[in-house]
Amino acid sequence: MGGGVFYALPGLTFAERPQLFESLLSDAGLPVCDYLSVTVGTRQALLLQSGPAVRALLSSQARKGRPVDGLRSVGGYIGLSNERFRVSRSDVVAAVRATARDMDGLRALLAQADGGAESKSVAGVLMAHLAGTDVTADLLEIAERTLSALRSLADNPGDGRCVENVGLLGNSLQSMITTRSPFVRELRRRGWSWQDIKADTMTLTFAGWASLDAALRSGKSLGITNTRATDAAITELLRIAPPGWLITRETVHSTLLSRDADPVPAGTLMIASPWLLHRNPREWHRPNEFDVGRCHVRRCTAYLPFGAGSRACPATAYSRSFLRTALESLPLVAQSSSFVPALTDGRSACLIPLERTAV
Repeated sequence: MGGGVFYALPGLTFAERPQLFESLLSDAGLPVCDYLSVTVGTRQALLLQSGPAVRALLSSQARKGRPVDGLRSVGGYIGLSNERFRVSRSDVVAAVRATARDMDGLRALLAQADGGAESKSVAGVLMAHLAGTDVTADLLEIAERTLSALRSLADNPGDGRCVENVGLLGNSLQSMITTRSPFVRELRRRGWSWQDIKADTMTLTFAGWASLDAALRSGKSLGITNTRATDAAITELLRIAPPGWLITRETVHSTLLSRDADPVPAGTLMIASPWLLHRNPREWHRPNEFDVGRCHVRRCTAYLPFGAGSRACPATAYSRSFLRTALESLPLVAQSSSFVPALTDGRSACLIPLERTAV
């Protein structure tokens, strides 16, 4: 696969993500083919650029491509394995779906937040909505410090000072959690402890805020605020600017990704980029054009803004509802005349006006 030609890409740590993003989107570009041999940091890998191949990978038993210790150290269900992971994830999916129906509560929190749907408030609004509390100065500080602490811990698993810091922040957050939140009520109904609810509230905030913030930035660049924030506009926004621009997996068993290719050996690092996949001219007509009238987007095998399979984003419905509600809360703005890709928090992709160089 890939013809034996290797393309060197940066590694997968959060610190390396901006360079990896730039390499994948470089003007020189990578050849458009189903499978491409690359190196990611010091590891050989395959870059998948076909919708069916990526879906086959995500439907297999492949595990996350980041180190397992890093996943476990941040807490929450994502660090579990086997049956415990399956059951806990099912509970979280149900709880987040319940929260997706509470958009009146989200609107109230957006009104409380200084800046509404602006970047500095997104993490606090998300954490408050999950926890069932108000957007106060204390809550915003906990959210901001949690993001920093979990980011450090993810790249430095087992660091005692990071673990202690996360624990102290968790204690502060746990004292604020209430059953006002559908997320909390559903998990309590399923027998979850307050401590476990706190851990997943922190983890989901960390995992989700940058993607939501990035999509909001893209939405404003594309001019889909207020009455223009329709369901079709959100769908096309997530196609042309998917915040989750990188998918990594490591095969556990020999895996067949297509009938025309040899099985991929166990232990192979696989990467895919929805940003590239959503702009692949073999998969889309006029892929670089923002078109709210584009038909059957969500049915396309190459449409993967939330991933797929057992480790797909558990908050698909909630994320779409959050984005539409937040964008509706903003005044009408004109679409930027030109924009470029960038990263929020160095990890989630967005489109920003050309005159801006950083987010």
